[in-house]
Amino acid sequence: MRIITLISILFTIIVSGQKTSSYSMLKKDLLYKDKKSNIYLQGKIDIASEKHPQDNKTVYLDDVLYRNKVLKLKQLIDVPTFHKIGSHDKKDIFVEGIYEDKKYKYIFRDHPSSSPNIQVFDK
Repeated sequence: MRIITLISILFTIIVSGQKTSSYSMLKKDLLYKDKKSNIYLQGKIDIASEKHPQDNKTVYLDDVLYRNKVLKLKQLIDVPTFHKIGSHDKKDIFVEGIYEDKKYKYIFRDHPSSSPNIQVFDK
């Protein structure tokens, strides 16, 4: 029985390690890239409540809404100039991150009916 438990623990550790290595960091705690060169914005989705932030889920988002079209983030983003400019919007309580690069402004909304969660606007 101990051997089965040990094997289960080792398997979980190995599989967990593979999941984290599927993304490589482009910009610290912001942008990640997978093995197929897709670019993702890392975000936190509030699935619990503000009382239990440890239960929030980390997500990697690559779909964006730009001019009423769903595109991949890598089609628009300029990685070298991409940076975070704010965390919240006074007019929209669902905004969890505001970002920009040299051409676009990106708004990350934590709202279930917002799909995709990132909206892109020309500057």
